[in-house]
Amino acid sequence: MDHGYLDEDEEAAVLGERVQAMLKKLALVPPGMIAKTSFEVDGVEYEISLRKTK
Repeated sequence: MDHGYLDEDEEAAVLGERVQAMLKKLALVPPGMIAKTSFEVDGVEYEISLRKTK
């Protein structure tokens, strides 16, 4: 996903949206499961993974 050049607030919003989506997915699964997402901001690719522990 290419968002063009973003300021810090816009970057935070993109990251926040991704993390919120991951948390919603993890709410539906048992502990130990992992949610992963990858995205692009200003031409740089990122990958995030979260593991549900409890």
